[in-house]
Amino acid sequence: MVTAVNALKESIEEKKFVNGEDEESVQEWSSGIEEIVNQADECMRELTSQIEQIDRNLKHASALHEHKREIELEREKLRQKQEAVERAHAEELEFEKKKLELKQVQTEPPEITAMASNVVKMPKLVITKFDGTPQDWVRFWGQFETQIDKSSTLEVTKFSYLKELVDLKVRNLIDGLPFTPEGYEKAKDLLARRYGKTSEVVGAYVRNILELPTVRERHVKQIHEFYEKLLFNVESLQTLQSINKLDAAVRFTFDKLDVIKNELAMIDENWSEWTFVQFLEALEKWTINNPVQGVENLEALNVYASSKQKRFFRLKALVATGCLQKIEDRRPDLN
Repeated sequence: MVTAVNALKESIEEKKFVNGEDEESVQEWSSGIEEIVNQADECMRELTSQIEQIDRNLKHASALHEHKREIELEREKLRQKQEAVERAHAEELEFEKKKLELKQVQTEPPEITAMASNVVKMPKLVITKFDGTPQDWVRFWGQFETQIDKSSTLEVTKFSYLKELVDLKVRNLIDGLPFTPEGYEKAKDLLARRYGKTSEVVGAYVRNILELPTVRERHVKQIHEFYEKLLFNVESLQTLQSINKLDAAVRFTFDKLDVIKNELAMIDENWSEWTFVQFLEALEKWTINNPVQGVENLEALNVYASSKQKRFFRLKALVATGCLQKIEDRRPDLN
């Protein structure tokens, strides 16, 4: 294992020089690795010394069989600890090597890149960091699972990306896990249980609706923003099949738009019996008829006409991430 680590270290040093790094930075990196290896050696010497001390003490014991058994047990612990340290070092060096290979591939001309088709290619990271809220989990995990988790990359490399793509308070939850494939699986399970529960996601969307601000003046832009926030949360609850439970709060939300209440009521004489879906439809018509200054009517129509399709794709993301236990396999009703 030590020989393999040294060989891998020398290989990475060569690649760093090829990538244009100066001798001082390479030497600094190499010194850091050597310090880690020396710490492992010191640990080995310390444990060996402890075993020798135990061996000397046990020579005075009367039970020779028990004496031999304890020595073998300590030797096995020593061997496992040494292998674990060496394995962790090897994984870190392998991760560094993959990053350097990727950097080299990205800077090579197209003809050279084509010849090196066997080089591992990592997915391009264009994922916004997970902010640690249940309603953002569906979006984040859908992107991460597609681009990172399902790739053929090493599990420890995926673990590194996961740590970099979450908010600091979320990272603190998984930083203590071992930097191993098993640790990566535990991290995914921990985050899914913490942020991916359907009840937590539903509760977050409901709070967003109930906490919408009251619009006190006929400010078209503010009303459009109110509609967009309400649309996102209502359609998310529709996807989770939980919107009907909230229909009793339509009047409460409607009153927050008292400044245009009469205009909305003119759209449908049965406005007092609206569900959230019907309320959104009326509000959508108002926004189309009252576009924000500077926005073309045709553009506004295109944006709002696509809102129903967005709900279908959000449904697919929720099913893929396990937020829904069972949903009929069909396109949602777009009427």
